[in-house]
Amino acid sequence: MATNNNCETVAATPPRSADEFVNAAAALLCAHGPGHLARFNPFPVPVYATDARGTITYFNPACVDFAGRTPALGVDQWCISWKMIDQAGLQVLHDNCQMAITVREGLAAHGWEAIAERPDGGRTPFRAFPTPAIDELGTVIGGVNLLVPLDRAAETKLIAAADKCRKLARWVSDDQASLSLTHMASEYEDQAAVLRLA
Repeated sequence: MATNNNCETVAATPPRSADEFVNAAAALLCAHGPGHLARFNPFPVPVYATDARGTITYFNPACVDFAGRTPALGVDQWCISWKMIDQAGLQVLHDNCQMAITVREGLAAHGWEAIAERPDGGRTPFRAFPTPAIDELGTVIGGVNLLVPLDRAAETKLIAAADKCRKLARWVSDDQASLSLTHMASEYEDQAAVLRLA
């Protein structure tokens, strides 16, 4: 089991990569519990957390669209997807998925690729970033996972939204509205940067 903990104060600067993003989310989970992960609700790709037993304790709204189902908090384990298929085309049981291995062993496995299958039969290839939340005693208290669809559609939407905000900011006459739009554009660009480096 890993002995370095990630239970530290979350950096004030926005994460610039998928690795930084999940490390910050794991630190937040460790320091404050799953209730504080709601700050990731607006993020356009799935983010979820489990406790040390693998029980889902948090998921953002993007998880529902991605999985084609609403995960059951406190019931579902290890993964938000209905089914997972590995690169060889074989089904991966949830208790053998990379998130389960990550939490059990206390070691991150960033960049693991698989295919999520929804109940309607739709499939989405994705890259996962399962990361353990490890306290100051070296105990794994849970984990956080970021699932980045490999089609890059979310990144494209974020860049388009940022461009739109910047254009609107140039046209509005109210300084406060212009500042708010510019801030929104920066947030969209930061989120796109996380996905670009995934």
